[in-house]
Amino acid sequence: MSAFLKRLTLFLVFLTIAWGCLWLVAMNIPIIEARFIAQEKDWGHVNKKTSDWIALREHEKMDVLLFGSSTCYEGIDPQAFIDLGYNTFNFCSSAQTLEGSDLLFHAALEDQTPDFVILDIYPRNWEGDLPVEHALDWVVNGNLWGGHWTTCIRELAIKSQSVYAFLISFYYPLRRQFEPAGNHASPDRLGNYSERGFVFRRNESLQTIPPDSPKSVSLNSANYASIMRIRRTCEDNGIQLVVVNPPQLIEEEFQIPACLYGLTWIEGNQWPGAKVPANYRDDHHLIGTGAVNYSRWLAGQFKLRAKSLR
Repeated sequence: MSAFLKRLTLFLVFLTIAWGCLWLVAMNIPIIEARFIAQEKDWGHVNKKTSDWIALREHEKMDVLLFGSSTCYEGIDPQAFIDLGYNTFNFCSSAQTLEGSDLLFHAALEDQTPDFVILDIYPRNWEGDLPVEHALDWVVNGNLWGGHWTTCIRELAIKSQSVYAFLISFYYPLRRQFEPAGNHASPDRLGNYSERGFVFRRNESLQTIPPDSPKSVSLNSANYASIMRIRRTCEDNGIQLVVVNPPQLIEEEFQIPACLYGLTWIEGNQWPGAKVPANYRDDHHLIGTGAVNYSRWLAGQFKLRAKSLR
């Protein structure tokens, strides 16, 4: 072995030992974990969402599973669907692209097979790669580890192209064996977790429509492939796939891509409150009261379509 390879081997051994020692200390001292590994947070409440799913998946059959970004987790309240007879769970989370929804959907499917999947396809997320923010949220704040969920969350880290997210995806499965996520989370002062994945936002509402201009967007190849994969899996498992374009004060401009042809589409911008600034905290995120009202309308639209899907 050359001198260079010997030095490299020694360095890698030292690095492994150093990381191991840091991880061991961090698992026992939250301040060290927050400073040198990652800081847990309540924003988005992935900690409570994943704990909820663990408690429910063995005992309640879900009729509807929701996937999408923040326009969904703080925009669609499962209770509106439950009130109409559809047991529902919201898997949506911050910055969740269609690639992220694809991975989370396939992991959830190993727990349960729903009758319906609702995919929130907020168009502004169509063009980007899977964000590091989304991967870290599930790595740091999630309580779903073991088997297919570990594989899913590690794939989120890989797709985010973050070495850091990938490395700590090996730390947190060990960490969560001793303590669940959420005990040391910085609080979400403007959001109340309302069970089954929904967060009720208490932000101040807008008074006027922001002076932004519509943005023209198109679906990139990775997100296109993710929709096709979700679509094929739904067809293979007898699941009805419904897509929702969420309400926006300023709508993105797009051509419907071929991967969405023939699917049941609910246009959130047809909701009567879609262009009322008081329902929003910005140009596309609803405040809690707006979300509750939108969810009731959406659940009604879904029920009308669900009858024809069966």
